[in-house]
Amino acid sequence: MMQFELEPEINIVEYGQQQQSSETADETATQDCNQLSPGTSGTQALDQQPQTSEERIIAVIREENKSLRREIDTLNERVTWLTEAVVGLKELLSKGNQTQDFERSDLNFPLRTEFDLSFIDKEIGETHTFKNECISEMQRLFSYKSLSKTLSNVMAEELILDYNIDGVSRKKGLRNYGFFFTALIEAIRLTDSSQSPIKALQKAMHCIKNNACKKKSRLDESKSKKKKITEQ
Repeated sequence: MMQFELEPEINIVEYGQQQQSSETADETATQDCNQLSPGTSGTQALDQQPQTSEERIIAVIREENKSLRREIDTLNERVTWLTEAVVGLKELLSKGNQTQDFERSDLNFPLRTEFDLSFIDKEIGETHTFKNECISEMQRLFSYKSLSKTLSNVMAEELILDYNIDGVSRKKGLRNYGFFFTALIEAIRLTDSSQSPIKALQKAMHCIKNNACKKKSRLDESKSKKKKITEQ
């Protein structure tokens, strides 16, 4: 007689419980994944973790350093501007002290305009006595310091900037005022006979123009820096 082995009996209840447990685990894993923001990988999620206290402190220090650097740069610019302003003020004071070295001329020196030049040229040409008075007064004004520092006591700086001796390089010529020019050259010769009065006058006018150009350049630069500081 043939014998048959029976398959082990499957416990339907236990199998159902196992299936339910597996489904619950899958749902839990899915919920964990869904907690990540859409499109966010695991690495990105780690990067978004809260910073430690040490990291926060370092970040704050870095920001403070950046702010301090900006403040230092601003202060440096202000110091530069103030330094240049002080230099300009010293020059003005020096010029003021220079004008105190002599009494003001009774002949309305310094000449400031083209009209002043024309007027004194006419007066010198008409009266020999007035010519001698002008020569004597200019000689007195030139005697205090070098001609490059005293010429502006006879002709104001703004007038010197518009003129040269021969009227070249788009400048007006002092020779066009013949009577005044002759008196001016004579006063220079009497003050210092060690060199040609023409060359001395050229040198003095050139020096005054250079100094005026430098002052204007410093002033423009100072204004530019001040504007940048106010715009910050």
